[in-house]
Amino acid sequence: MASGTALHISLSFLGMCRWIRAWIPVCCLMGLWNISLLLMAWYAERFLIVTTLALNFFAFGVERMIEPVI
Repeated sequence: MASGTALHISLSFLGMCRWIRAWIPVCCLMGLWNISLLLMAWYAERFLIVTTLALNFFAFGVERMIEPVI
């Protein structure tokens, strides 16, 4: 149960990362390019990937602790 939720969260985060990455060239073409926006999107993507991995490990650990009780 917990790993299913974590997987759903992971896919949502990775989808958001793809969305951020897809909009960078569009912003460049529209003349809205800004180096701070580019850096923010790059760091946000890295942060989301690390957070996703941490959530997966946490959910897996909780599931393993609860499993013997059930």
